[in-house]
Amino acid sequence: MDLFKCVMMIMVLVVSCGEAVSGAKFDELYRSSWAMDHCVNEGEVTKLKLDNYSGAGFESRSKYLFGKVSIQIKLVEGDSAGTVTAFYMSSDGPNHNEFDFEFLGNTTGEPYIVQTNIYVNGVGNREQRLNLWFDPTTEFHTYSILWSKRSVVFMVDETPIRVQKNLEEKGIPFAKDQAMGVYSSIWNADDWATQGGLVKTDWSHAPFVASYKEFQIDACEIPTTTDLSKCNGDQKFWWDEPTVSELSLHQNHQLIWVRANHMIYDYCFDATRISNLPDSLIHQILLLLPLESAAQASLLSKRWRSLFLSLPDLDFTSINDLKNPKSFSSNSIYKVLSLRSHRDSNNLRSLRFRVPVTFTSLNSLIRLAVTHQVQDLDIEVTTKDYFNFPRWIVTSQNLRALTLKSANLGFRLPPSSSARGGFQKLTSLSLSRVILHNQPCLSDFFTDPSFPLLEKLTLECCFGLKELKVSCRLLQEFSLKNSLQLEGLEVSGNKLQKLKVESCFYSYSEKSFVKINTPNLKTFLWNSNAVTTSVHFLDKLVCLRKAFVKVFWHHQDLNSQIQSLFTLLSGLCHSYKLQLGNQSVEILSSKKGLLKNHLLPFHNMRFLELQTRLNRHNVQTLSCLFKSCPMLNILTVKIIDDQTSERRQWNKDLWDMSNSEIQYWESQAYELESFLNHLEFVEIHGFVECENEMSLAIFLLRHGKALIKMTLRSSFLCRDSLRRQMIRSQLTGFSMASSKAKISFH
Repeated sequence: MDLFKCVMMIMVLVVSCGEAVSGAKFDELYRSSWAMDHCVNEGEVTKLKLDNYSGAGFESRSKYLFGKVSIQIKLVEGDSAGTVTAFYMSSDGPNHNEFDFEFLGNTTGEPYIVQTNIYVNGVGNREQRLNLWFDPTTEFHTYSILWSKRSVVFMVDETPIRVQKNLEEKGIPFAKDQAMGVYSSIWNADDWATQGGLVKTDWSHAPFVASYKEFQIDACEIPTTTDLSKCNGDQKFWWDEPTVSELSLHQNHQLIWVRANHMIYDYCFDATRISNLPDSLIHQILLLLPLESAAQASLLSKRWRSLFLSLPDLDFTSINDLKNPKSFSSNSIYKVLSLRSHRDSNNLRSLRFRVPVTFTSLNSLIRLAVTHQVQDLDIEVTTKDYFNFPRWIVTSQNLRALTLKSANLGFRLPPSSSARGGFQKLTSLSLSRVILHNQPCLSDFFTDPSFPLLEKLTLECCFGLKELKVSCRLLQEFSLKNSLQLEGLEVSGNKLQKLKVESCFYSYSEKSFVKINTPNLKTFLWNSNAVTTSVHFLDKLVCLRKAFVKVFWHHQDLNSQIQSLFTLLSGLCHSYKLQLGNQSVEILSSKKGLLKNHLLPFHNMRFLELQTRLNRHNVQTLSCLFKSCPMLNILTVKIIDDQTSERRQWNKDLWDMSNSEIQYWESQAYELESFLNHLEFVEIHGFVECENEMSLAIFLLRHGKALIKMTLRSSFLCRDSLRRQMIRSQLTGFSMASSKAKISFH
């Protein structure tokens, strides 16, 4: 399993950004842990001795969680074969964590080998070895371990030689929840240390002596091994800085140089170890590699070639680039698929590629993929002309998911009659850049006869599409985007939970319409669409949790569009959360809007977000919206500053009631009583202390009996800081309706 995990490792270099700690005396940080007579303290230098009676070791007096530990060591001189000098961090118990420096002795004149290893939850076998690029026996050199929540870095004289990054999000365990002590020792390991145990320890050279000085620990000390809160909580240390996880150019070059010139063994690339694994596990390892690297691994042996050619997932997007078509072609994909065709039981689970291609080549590729019973097909192609939807996809009896995108021109859908009876196993479909000028009305294409199992449908950039009907009984998610010429949309399905329509209905039509029959809908996203002439909800959306409405209107037939917007919002009256864009508020604020229409109450709504210019023109609209939300808990107002809004500065005292907007808000207090008794949190973005926003803030503070917190976020720094401070002082000193209310400025 360690080999499976190792291919996930991404090497990063952690840069220390804290102050250096001066070297402490040995007795301040350490104590002898065994064979005390072989541990000699000579003031600034401490020595560990190994003879044919015993080795020796020392340990830190405390344990630590994260930080940096360093020691200067001069290793055993002369013939040190068979000996191991270690400097490491370790926790206690069988499921311990450990970071090791192990210096493997050698015969005179041969380079010292340093072996690093990492244990997590008691599992090690992660050895890496390299030859030191200097003689470590003639002078002292600094060896360091830098440990943070992001990574573990091994350094020699501040040059990184190994980095293990925290990849817990990928399911790889990382040492972060056990306090560690710091240790060093010397012992006899001639059964493995030198040339695999072939060279034994020559005791005539004993005692073998390793010398230490400049003991440095800049880490978070743990008072008890069970209480990690001091070091693993919210407090930030220097090793938590974002720059710690970044490589400087110089350090990156150092790391590359060390590994290129001095690395002699890496457990990740031990072919003997990996080849002993079962096929299923090697498949998992190869799937974690870029496809090009997996292909290179196939050169190791016939077995590796066979394993590569039987991979269930082929992702060619990791090696090709549409901007550089000469670097990769459809022929390469075809050759790989053709080699698989001579083998049995090599069914494809998924195939992904992005490539320039002719229609003939595309058909050939898809035919081969379908022959291999591909289940998930993800394709983006660049062509010199429009092309037809590949017929092999329609007839596939194994395809479960399809993503087809044209990078430039587009493709044509097959006639509804040809699609009927196809796509029988498809559960997910995503199409982008579809040409529909010859069939602008898709009323019977996305229906049960063609897509009986479809659960997710995404359509983007449908050129020429005028009317669309989607009616699939198992459909759960539907997204339609950038269909500018759309005039009519009808969506129905008892299982549909998420509906997203974005950037559609740009062309004005007197007969534009939307019909929705989705009783179990939970998410409704209506973003940057023109208001249609009519909207019909054929069933109540009683399950709705989240709704977002951002629209714009055409200048023709305003009354129909206003009524349509009211119908749309009324259909969303069961939503728990509603977000309204600026144009939506402006349309509701028109003279022909709220004066003649009334919103249905949003009894379930607890969260309301409004984008608005917040001027005199739409104060009544906000009041009406608030009245429609009697149980609201959270209100967010994002003020749009388009330099055309009325934004007069506030130059009054808070108790001055002469302002017309304040007077209006005060007149609404009775009708807004339920709203004010439930509102707990208010956040206003773009707050610059103008009359409009000050009037609203004052009213909510004066009457919000349940208010807990009001957050005021400025869009820019006010030039008149003295005036700003005065207004802030007035607000914070204001007598509020709620004793719990607090004001926060940002």
